[in-house]
Amino acid sequence: QVGLGLSFYTNPYSKSGDTNNIFIGSYVNCLIDLGVAYRISNSLLVSFRLLHTSNGMLKWPNQGLNYLQADVAYRFPQRNYQPLFSQEPLDSPTKDKKSEYGAALALGAVMSRDREFKGYFPCYDLSLSYLQYLSPVFAFGGAVDLWYNTNDTKHLKRESSSFRMPLYVSAMAMVELFCGPLSLKVGMGPNIIVSPQVTIPYYERAGVYYNFGRNYMGVAVNAHGGRVEFIEWTYGRRFPVS
Repeated sequence: QVGLGLSFYTNPYSKSGDTNNIFIGSYVNCLIDLGVAYRISNSLLVSFRLLHTSNGMLKWPNQGLNYLQADVAYRFPQRNYQPLFSQEPLDSPTKDKKSEYGAALALGAVMSRDREFKGYFPCYDLSLSYLQYLSPVFAFGGAVDLWYNTNDTKHLKRESSSFRMPLYVSAMAMVELFCGPLSLKVGMGPNIIVSPQVTIPYYERAGVYYNFGRNYMGVAVNAHGGRVEFIEWTYGRRFPVS
């Protein structure tokens, strides 16, 4: 089970409030849901899930919160039930595809984790990908990411006289699930080239996209070790392999 959405907090961090409330600084946050499920019968399902919520450093603080959750679900019998992810979606942009190359450009913004630097810093990501379609609704593949965080540039200029631009190179394995024109993409992989600001050797991405023709647009979260670095607004294009 994979999910991506929003979470809302009624009591975020406040300088004049509870000094123990230092985890989330915003009312609206990103929510990532990963889990495994076992169907006991047609109506009964049990699952175990890990949920992570944070704001992508759009507002200080952003330590994030993680939850472990166990669920038991019962589905009442329903006549004429149609599964959401049909094997032959009527308007699927992936119908008759076998594989494709892709290119996407993402823009984001982040607040510095160092309170010395004020305001928002832009982030950029260029992703080159390859997908193999195992069915009209499911694809598996990989991507190489070139990304740049201007906030890290500020840190390196202050801490090192031998400054170099922190252009990161990363690679990930990913899966994409389609439902009509919408798709959910989740990936994880190692950092190959990073600046000293990044101490975690791997990163993750989860996003929701709207597909139109060979193009798609959407929003994703870019994280390291489950800690969201920034939110990406993405435009991409697919190149089917005949």
